[in-house]
Amino acid sequence: QKLVTIVTDIELGLEKEDLKLKPINVDELKNILVELNFKSLARTLLGDEEAASIQATQPEGQFGPEMKSPTNEKKPSKSKAKAKGKSANVKLVEWSVEECQENIEPYSEVWGITTPRGVFLNHKKNLIRVSGDLKKLGPALANHFLKWKGFDVKEFWREIELERPLTPKWDQMLAAYVLRPSLVDRFESVYQEYVGEPVAELADDVEYLQCHLRLEKELLTRLEEADGLSVYNDMELPLVPCLYEMERQGISLNSSELNMQSEALADDLKELEGQIHKLAGEAFNIGSPKQLSQILFEKLKLPPGKKTKTGYSTDSSVLEKLSQEHEIAKYIIEYREYSKLKSTYVDALPQLVDEASQRIHTHFRQAATATGRLSSVHPNLQNIPIRTERGRDVRKAFVARSGHVLLSVDYSQIELRVLAHVTQDPTLKKAFSEGADIHAATASEIYGVPLDEVTPDLRRKAKAVNFGIAYGQGVYGLAEALGVARKEASEIIERYFSKFTSIQEYMVNVVEEAKQKGYVETVFGRRRYLPELQSKSGMQRKFGERAAINAPMQGTASDIVKKAMINVANSVSIPILLQVHDELLFECPENEVEYQAQRIREIMENSVELDIPMRANVAWGVNWEDAHA
Repeated sequence: QKLVTIVTDIELGLEKEDLKLKPINVDELKNILVELNFKSLARTLLGDEEAASIQATQPEGQFGPEMKSPTNEKKPSKSKAKAKGKSANVKLVEWSVEECQENIEPYSEVWGITTPRGVFLNHKKNLIRVSGDLKKLGPALANHFLKWKGFDVKEFWREIELERPLTPKWDQMLAAYVLRPSLVDRFESVYQEYVGEPVAELADDVEYLQCHLRLEKELLTRLEEADGLSVYNDMELPLVPCLYEMERQGISLNSSELNMQSEALADDLKELEGQIHKLAGEAFNIGSPKQLSQILFEKLKLPPGKKTKTGYSTDSSVLEKLSQEHEIAKYIIEYREYSKLKSTYVDALPQLVDEASQRIHTHFRQAATATGRLSSVHPNLQNIPIRTERGRDVRKAFVARSGHVLLSVDYSQIELRVLAHVTQDPTLKKAFSEGADIHAATASEIYGVPLDEVTPDLRRKAKAVNFGIAYGQGVYGLAEALGVARKEASEIIERYFSKFTSIQEYMVNVVEEAKQKGYVETVFGRRRYLPELQSKSGMQRKFGERAAINAPMQGTASDIVKKAMINVANSVSIPILLQVHDELLFECPENEVEYQAQRIREIMENSVELDIPMRANVAWGVNWEDAHA
């Protein structure tokens, strides 16, 4: 115990300032690299230009006979030379928070840059290392309303706790995301991708600034060439302060409610475990796929499904099929659902409440999905289960503060409305324009029955077809969704396309166009590149075809929601707390809720102009679940 105990009272003879990471003494480092003949390391640590400058100052042969003469080195590009020249007169200074507040002019342009050595600002010709508590920098600059530039500006604002930000002037991460929605969360990888060389491993603050300036020029050129400036300037940049304020607001959590749910789930899990063990004829670890597989397929002799490297699969799709064969599968499905609810949400969420605000603050990732949708992490509040009653109960724990209610405004069937607009299908457009129940109207068309004779089962099947078509679903997928034979699923799809002919034409045309261009676009010009369409793998090509059909629908829907969020944030006084795909959740004073609900609904329904009317539903209550009643 003594051996592994950390000593905390040893006298080091050092002060805190002595332990701070200091700037590199580049001249001294160069001398060492020359002395030790570290050619490759010079390039890695300092970059090609600095490595070349070392050679230029040395006698011939200093780096060994195989080292090329500086005159043979590749000359820096014009963009690199320009960027270097632009930052050549930068003055390195260290300012306190108070000095930053005093010397940085309101409404001026400021770079906020994070490097391995910490955070610094670039204001005019000053490259500023901020001394003191960074958390005080944001409040100090709150009334300056600066034009921020950087890489992931929202994250930089979080680091300095900025208050009342304006729309950023420039965000490298979002520019790269608009160009190609892939992994763009690291500055160094984006720089390598678009500039074509790595950031020097031991780059100092000035060199990091040079890299940012080079990348800015390169990304701007690429955005212009790809017609991406509209999506970037009108949609992504204005959304940044909106998301930042949502993260700062957070949402209140009733931990007592979740504690009661946890106890109830523990009792239910214990009862389910007993029923499962009784049906199995023995006790076993239900959470072990290996033991579960042995019980289901060896002892109970149930028909196995797909096989994995470690044995037969016991995933949810296999259990769903087995539930028709044996009662034990139904209990296992329920056991897994309750177990995940308890561990992932009911027990975990109270641990994530911020001590200072007593609220949960999720983080919205703006540049993470291929379609342009937002995602939520730490914790993920977009993924709370709502298909079951016990899952919906978790939302009861998200509550409004005293004197307020939670107001939910949710777009109605947004992707199907986009489908009608994009395909211009007359039957679909007519149903939406007349305000008909779209799933009942679809059932009436494909089953040939009057609208008032559509049964709940026919409507259910039509709903599955409507959403399946929007996702590029085929016969096998529909058969799985409806639990019917493939022949019946094939006949349903055939009848659907015979009634909605424009949709089938669109699906064929959009895939062919994607193969020619290499990408598809949303209504607003957001691109998704689909290299899978050129894959040698048939499975990959099929995925690419489904994505070509779906991406314009889902991407346009997410674009509409983003536009609505920007418009709402700029027009109403109550805060947005959460965005869950097509839904916005607000916290509103009780005495204002009817007015605010109507105002927000009008903004959301009129944020874009499509050939199909947009519709939004409103509801409110003291907790999130009540706001969906």
